[in-house]
Amino acid sequence: MEQPCDGAVDGSRQARDRLVAAERALWDAAAEFGSARRALPPGPAVESATPLTTASGKPMTLAGLFDSRRVLVGYHLRFDEGWIRPCPESARWADGLDALVPHLESDAAVAVFSPASPGALHAEAERRGWRRAALVSTQPGRLTEELGLRPEGGLRTAISLYRWSDDGTLRRNVFAADVPGGPWSLLELFPPVRRTGGEPEPGEPVRTDGPLAVVSPGGQAGSSADGVDEADAVWGEVLRDADWAITPPG
Repeated sequence: MEQPCDGAVDGSRQARDRLVAAERALWDAAAEFGSARRALPPGPAVESATPLTTASGKPMTLAGLFDSRRVLVGYHLRFDEGWIRPCPESARWADGLDALVPHLESDAAVAVFSPASPGALHAEAERRGWRRAALVSTQPGRLTEELGLRPEGGLRTAISLYRWSDDGTLRRNVFAADVPGGPWSLLELFPPVRRTGGEPEPGEPVRTDGPLAVVSPGGQAGSSADGVDEADAVWGEVLRDADWAITPPG
């Protein structure tokens, strides 16, 4: 067998084992974090007619962003009125969110909010190629301030989750955006169910309440959370974590 290119030989096995233990702990913490966010009850009521403006200059309300959905996920971009460009890190977060919209749109409408002017927001969207998420200026309203995202003259990023309750009240929760997983952590805001229907293909990840599961060729879902051994659905053999870079047989 060829030497694993990551240097996982006997002399570094202890370091590799520490990494595997950290991977396990990260999976466990991520599962607990996602569960805690999903379990948070809807927060205070919010005015559904909160005035907004799309990046194209069209007047909009918070309620108008839902389309036919009952849930709206918003990312609050760190891009203020008068700024030439947004915070680079926050803009990269929005890059990832825009690419993630197809994976969220079956559960929720997705929007990027910013207190910058509609024209500035439109120009930034053109510059970065944002095409999927709704781009909305919080002007002329005060949504940014109402969510507490402008402390002492600064500007914070955040995730806001808006949900229609059965009595027709619009309620919201606000979460930190700067968490492990970045935009992909938004998937954990929704019940972890299969989104495409039908039976999973061998090797396809299956969303569960626990760690990521991988369907083996025999149709059984097994955990890949330990980061050590994973069933390889193509070759039909077990590969160690350090062996993924080895040239496949045949």
